[in-house]
Amino acid sequence: MMSMILMVHFMLTRYLPTYYIYVAIIIGVIPFGFITLKFTGYLNKIILNTTEMTKGNLGEDLPIKGKSHIAILASNINQLKHGVKTSLSEQAKSERLKTGLITNVSHDLRTPLTSIITYTELLKQPNLSDAERSDYVEVIDRNLKDLSY
Repeated sequence: MMSMILMVHFMLTRYLPTYYIYVAIIIGVIPFGFITLKFTGYLNKIILNTTEMTKGNLGEDLPIKGKSHIAILASNINQLKHGVKTSLSEQAKSERLKTGLITNVSHDLRTPLTSIITYTELLKQPNLSDAERSDYVEVIDRNLKDLSY
């Protein structure tokens, strides 16, 4: 086996000039280098995009190039990004609804309570007739019933 390798080596060096060997190496290395640079650049885009995502900047989707493992990774990252955007949108909507509910409940409580406080102060006046006093008590009673529903 070793003698065959030596024979091939002798034939290549004897019959092929050295520059053919260099040309063959360059022809093999250059395409490999371009392919490596292409994937490295694509991977760098993915890394930059995910770094921005960790900072809260969801930004644009990654381009999907081909069907390689890196393209599948980019697609998965895009799907995660869309899930986060949907979740954030739903969370903001929930916060708005909660704020609106608190505002409405606060208003619904404040209006009858203000009326009850006002009529209670009026009942404290010593020069009220029995009819006025009865009317004030009815207003207070009606507002208390409104609060209980």
